Amino acid sequence: MKTEKSGAGNGYRRSIKLERIAEPRVGDIRRFLMNEQIDMNEYYRTKVRKRYFRAVFRKTCQLLARYVFSNSLRISLYRMMGMKIGRNVFIGHDCYFDSDYAELITIEDGAMVSFRVIIVAHDSVREIVSPIVIKKKSRVGVGAIVLAGVTVGENSVVGAGAVAGTDVPDGSVMLGNPGRVVSKRT
Repeated sequence: MKTEKSGAGNGYRRSIKLERIAEPRVGDIRRFLMNEQIDMNEYYRTKVRKRYFRAVFRKTCQLLARYVFSNSLRISLYRMMGMKIGRNVFIGHDCYFDSDYAELITIEDGAMVSFRVIIVAHDSVREIVSPIVIKKKSRVGVGAIVLAGVTVGENSVVGAGAVAGTDVPDGSVMLGNPGRVVSKRT
């Protein structure tokens, strides 16, 4: 702290040196966009820490969206959470999307996410946070689980009950636990 002589009167004015909050570096943002996995602690250092209100707001939006009958209202609530959702998307009832890292989930135009699907953008065991992308005209079946860092390719299918832990190539079908690509779609 330093003090300097004030221009008006004979008092002293204190000026305090404020530290700036660390902003995300360009390289970190580029790694998120390039679908690379990074350490959870590094994510918190590069991202402004979430406030309590925002976390409660996201959880409330998620809870409402899971049981709303209207698909358009459900999508609006998920967008309010921070997810990026395209046009003509269907999201079924009782789906669980990672509310802590909703900004890392992208669902592109014409995709369908069926009922009771789980999509998580972080893994506490491996301590990673990574974006999830569900590309155009792809389908995720009932009860499927999509893990952190997975990209479901364009016009692809993740079958019912499958666990997608790796990327699904464009135009292919993934089935089973762990998920395996079994065929190509025509």
